[in-house]
Amino acid sequence: MWAELLYGARTAGVPVQAWLLQIWEMGAGKLPLDAIRRGTITKLEWHEKIEKDEWKMLLDALVQNTSLEEINLGGCKLTDEQLQGLVRVLEKGALPECIYIYVDDNPASEEAQQAVKDALKQR
Repeated sequence: MWAELLYGARTAGVPVQAWLLQIWEMGAGKLPLDAIRRGTITKLEWHEKIEKDEWKMLLDALVQNTSLEEINLGGCKLTDEQLQGLVRVLEKGALPECIYIYVDDNPASEEAQQAVKDALKQR
Protein backbone atom coordinates (compact mmCIF):
# COMPACT_ATOMS: atom_id res chain seq x y z
CA MET A 1 0.00 0.00 0.00
CA TRP A 2 2.79 2.44 0.86
CA ALA A 3 4.42 1.76 -2.52
CA GLU A 4 1.11 2.58 -4.25
CA LEU A 5 0.94 5.90 -2.39
CA LEU A 6 4.49 6.79 -3.33
CA TYR A 7 3.92 5.78 -6.94
CA GLY A 8 0.66 7.78 -7.14
CA ALA A 9 2.27 10.91 -5.73
CA ARG A 10 5.32 10.59 -7.96
CA THR A 11 3.22 9.99 -11.07
CA ALA A 12 1.07 13.03 -10.29
CA GLY A 13 4.18 15.13 -9.56
CA VAL A 14 3.02 16.23 -6.12
CA PRO A 15 4.30 15.70 -2.58
CA VAL A 16 3.08 12.56 -0.78
CA GLN A 17 1.34 14.78 1.79
CA ALA A 18 -0.72 16.49 -0.94
CA TRP A 19 -1.55 13.11 -2.46
CA LEU A 20 -2.71 11.70 0.89
CA LEU A 21 -4.76 14.82 1.62
CA GLN A 22 -6.45 14.55 -1.78
CA ILE A 23 -7.33 10.90 -1.20
CA TRP A 24 -8.74 11.76 2.23
CA GLU A 25 -10.76 14.72 0.94
CA MET A 26 -12.10 12.84 -2.09
CA GLY A 27 -14.65 11.24 0.19
CA ALA A 28 -15.72 14.70 1.34
CA GLY A 29 -16.85 15.98 -2.04
CA LYS A 30 -13.51 16.70 -3.66
CA LEU A 31 -12.53 15.91 -7.24
CA PRO A 32 -13.08 12.20 -7.98
CA LEU A 33 -9.52 11.66 -9.18
CA ASP A 34 -9.50 7.93 -8.60
CA ALA A 35 -12.71 7.48 -10.61
CA ILE A 36 -11.24 9.63 -13.39
CA ARG A 37 -7.98 7.68 -13.38
CA ARG A 38 -9.74 4.29 -13.40
CA GLY A 39 -12.18 5.34 -16.13
CA THR A 40 -15.34 4.66 -14.15
CA ILE A 41 -17.15 7.93 -14.96
CA THR A 42 -18.20 9.47 -18.28
CA LYS A 43 -18.94 13.03 -17.16
CA LEU A 44 -16.95 15.41 -14.96
CA GLU A 45 -18.56 18.64 -13.78
CA TRP A 46 -16.66 20.82 -11.32
CA HIS A 47 -17.21 24.50 -10.53
CA GLU A 48 -14.94 25.17 -7.55
CA LYS A 49 -11.42 26.56 -7.58
CA ILE A 50 -8.77 23.93 -8.26
CA GLU A 51 -5.50 24.54 -6.42
CA LYS A 52 -2.10 23.99 -8.05
CA ASP A 53 -1.33 20.59 -6.47
CA GLU A 54 -4.85 19.35 -7.14
CA TRP A 55 -4.62 20.56 -10.76
CA LYS A 56 -1.44 18.51 -11.28
CA MET A 57 -3.22 15.44 -9.92
CA LEU A 58 -6.23 16.11 -12.15
CA LEU A 59 -4.03 16.36 -15.25
CA ASP A 60 -2.34 13.09 -14.30
CA ALA A 61 -5.71 11.42 -13.89
CA LEU A 62 -6.92 12.81 -17.24
CA VAL A 63 -3.87 11.39 -19.03
CA GLN A 64 -4.85 7.94 -17.76
CA ASN A 65 -8.59 8.29 -18.45
CA THR A 66 -10.34 6.41 -21.23
CA SER A 67 -13.99 6.97 -20.31
CA LEU A 68 -14.76 10.69 -19.97
CA GLU A 69 -17.02 12.03 -22.69
CA GLU A 70 -17.83 15.44 -21.20
CA ILE A 71 -15.79 17.75 -18.98
CA ASN A 72 -17.20 20.98 -17.53
CA LEU A 73 -14.69 23.06 -15.57
CA GLY A 74 -16.52 26.38 -15.91
CA GLY A 75 -15.98 28.68 -12.96
CA CYS A 76 -12.95 26.82 -11.55
CA LYS A 77 -10.82 29.99 -11.67
CA LEU A 78 -8.41 28.35 -14.12
CA THR A 79 -5.44 30.33 -15.41
CA ASP A 80 -3.76 30.37 -18.82
CA GLU A 81 -0.99 28.15 -17.40
CA GLN A 82 -3.51 25.59 -16.18
CA LEU A 83 -5.31 25.50 -19.51
CA GLN A 84 -1.97 25.10 -21.30
CA GLY A 85 -1.46 21.99 -19.19
CA LEU A 86 -4.84 20.68 -20.35
CA VAL A 87 -3.86 21.37 -23.96
CA ARG A 88 -0.68 19.31 -23.46
CA VAL A 89 -2.77 16.44 -22.07
CA LEU A 90 -4.99 16.53 -25.15
CA GLU A 91 -1.99 16.74 -27.47
CA LYS A 92 -0.69 13.50 -25.91
CA GLY A 93 -3.81 11.79 -27.21
CA ALA A 94 -5.42 11.48 -23.79
CA LEU A 95 -9.18 11.42 -23.26
CA PRO A 96 -9.97 9.41 -26.40
CA GLU A 97 -13.73 9.36 -25.70
CA CYS A 98 -14.06 13.06 -24.85
CA ILE A 99 -16.23 15.08 -27.23
CA TYR A 100 -16.89 18.17 -25.08
CA ILE A 101 -14.78 20.32 -22.78
CA TYR A 102 -16.16 23.51 -21.24
CA VAL A 103 -13.59 25.88 -19.75
CA ASP A 104 -15.36 29.22 -20.18
CA ASP A 105 -16.22 31.39 -17.15
CA ASN A 106 -12.61 31.29 -15.95
CA PRO A 107 -10.07 34.12 -15.56
CA ALA A 108 -7.91 32.52 -18.28
CA SER A 109 -7.71 34.42 -21.54
CA GLU A 110 -10.11 33.68 -24.38
CA GLU A 111 -7.10 32.52 -26.40
CA ALA A 112 -6.22 29.89 -23.78
CA GLN A 113 -9.84 28.74 -23.61
CA GLN A 114 -9.97 28.46 -27.40
CA ALA A 115 -6.68 26.53 -27.43
CA VAL A 116 -8.33 23.82 -25.33
CA LYS A 117 -11.26 23.58 -27.73
CA ASP A 118 -8.92 23.50 -30.73
CA ALA A 119 -6.76 20.77 -29.17
CA LEU A 120 -9.85 18.67 -28.57
CA LYS A 121 -10.96 19.07 -32.20
CA GLN A 122 -7.52 18.21 -33.61
CA ARG A 123 -7.31 14.78 -32.02
